[in-house]
Amino acid sequence: MFTPLFYKLFEIQCRISSFLGVFSLQFDATKRKCYITSKSRVKSRKLLIYWINTTVFCSFQTISTSLEDGNSSNRNFRMCFAISQLTLMILLTLGVFNMKEDLLARAISQTLLHAEKFKKKWMPKYNPKKQLASVMIDCVIICALVSNCLIILATLRVMTYFRNMPIFVHTVFPPNWGLEEGWTIFAIELGVFAGNCCVVSYVGMIFVVFGLAYFVPMFVIIMQEFRHGRKHYLTYHTLRTARSVPPQYRSVELIHKQLMEITGLAMVLIHGFFSQFIIFANFSILKHWDSLDSDTKMLLAIWSFGSQIMWGLILEFGGKGQQAAKSTIDSWKYMNFRKPMDKLYMDKFRRSCRPLFIGEPGVFTIKRLSSLSFQRAIIRGTFRACMTLSKDRKIVIHILTI
Repeated sequence: MFTPLFYKLFEIQCRISSFLGVFSLQFDATKRKCYITSKSRVKSRKLLIYWINTTVFCSFQTISTSLEDGNSSNRNFRMCFAISQLTLMILLTLGVFNMKEDLLARAISQTLLHAEKFKKKWMPKYNPKKQLASVMIDCVIICALVSNCLIILATLRVMTYFRNMPIFVHTVFPPNWGLEEGWTIFAIELGVFAGNCCVVSYVGMIFVVFGLAYFVPMFVIIMQEFRHGRKHYLTYHTLRTARSVPPQYRSVELIHKQLMEITGLAMVLIHGFFSQFIIFANFSILKHWDSLDSDTKMLLAIWSFGSQIMWGLILEFGGKGQQAAKSTIDSWKYMNFRKPMDKLYMDKFRRSCRPLFIGEPGVFTIKRLSSLSFQRAIIRGTFRACMTLSKDRKIVIHILTI
C-alpha cells in the first residue's frame, strides 16, 4: 500500500530522529523492518536527560520572571512562558517514547508488515503509484521534511528579536558583564536554540510520519474494503464473507489496540497542552494588545492559529476514522449469506466488535464532533480567561474588533 519512495522517506526520517536522539527507532528500507540499536538507545536517553534539564531551567526562569514587578506583561515573559509550555509537552512525549520504544517499534513493524501482506493477498492489482492516498502520504512527508529544513531561518529571527528572553543562559549573569553583546555567546546560544527547535520539529515529524503510516492503510483503505454496500472495491469480493472478515478485522483490531496502549495517554496530554497553549496565546494577544510589539503579537498569533488548525485537522481525521470504523461494523447487518450458519456466526461476531477508538478510553477519545468541540472550547476558554483575569473592561472592545 506504500510506494517505494515512502520507505526511503521513512528511513530518512528514522535516521534523522535517531541522530538527534528524538527516537531510537531505526528502519531498514530493504528488509522493511524496524529495529533499535544500543547506540541509538543510549543517545535517546542522553537527550531525555538534557531535555529534563532544559525544561527545569526554562520553568525556573519563567517563574522567577513572573515574580518580578512589571515583568508579567512584557514580551520576553510571554514568549518565555509559551516556550516553557512547549518544552514540558516535548518532555512528556520523549518520556513516553523512551518507556515504550520497544513496543512502539514492534507495533510499527507489524503495521507495515500487515499492510503489505493484505495488499498481496487481497489487492494484487493495487498500484500505490497510481492511488491518491499513497501518493498523498509521500507529498505530506516531503513537505514536512522541507519545512523542517527552514527552521534555522526562523530560529535566527527569534534570536534576533527576543535576545533578552530569560530562557537564554546569558540572562543569568549580571548585565555589566556584557555577554549579550558578544558574538561567541550569541553563536553558542543560537546553536543550542536551533538544536532544541530541531528536536521539537522532529517530535512532530514522528507523529506525522507514523500517524500517516498507520491511519491511511488501516482506516482509509482496509477499513473501507471491509464495509458492505460500496459500489467499487479494490479487493476481491471473497474478502467480505463470514470466513474472511473476522480474522482480518481482528488483526487490525489487535494492532490498533497495541498502538493505543502506547499513544493513547500521550494524545490526552497533548490535547490538554494544545488547549492551554492556544488559550494562553490568545489571551496574551488580547489582554496586552497595547503593550506588546507587533513581532510578539505576530509570532503568538502564528503559534496559536497554527496549533489550532493542526490539532483541529488531527481531531477531524480521527473523528472520520472512528465514524468509518463504526459504519463498517454496522454495514455487516446487510451482508448476504448462502448458509444460515454464516449469517448467525457473522451476527455474533458483529455484536462482539467495538468500533476502533483513538485516545484513552474513559478519559478522552476522538469522536466525529471532537474537532468542533475543540474549536468551541478554545473560543469559550479565551473569552472566559479575558473576562476573568482582566481588570480592564476595554478587553471586550478588543475582542469585538479583532
